[in-house]
Amino acid sequence: MDVKTVKYLKNIKGVLKKIMGDTTLGGKYVRALDVAIQSLTSKEVSLITKDFVVSAQNIDEGIIVDIYHNKTGEIIESIEMDEGDIIDDGQSGEA
Repeated sequence: MDVKTVKYLKNIKGVLKKIMGDTTLGGKYVRALDVAIQSLTSKEVSLITKDFVVSAQNIDEGIIVDIYHNKTGEIIESIEMDEGDIIDDGQSGEA
């Protein structure tokens, strides 16, 4: 997460609220900025398909990716990567 980017987005959000007030368009812009800020500061992202759930969690020194079977809830694979790890072609192809 880039702290400067989040700070700039929060500042833009504040300025938009002051300029546009409670207008419909202003509300849309503010909500879009809220989503962007939440996405940048989120510690977990999940992708849910018909058959699988892929969950990526941001930990202090890397990430943990868990892959579950959607119907049984059984964990298929769990991958933990440190921040210094390099993802090669084989791993990205497997993903």
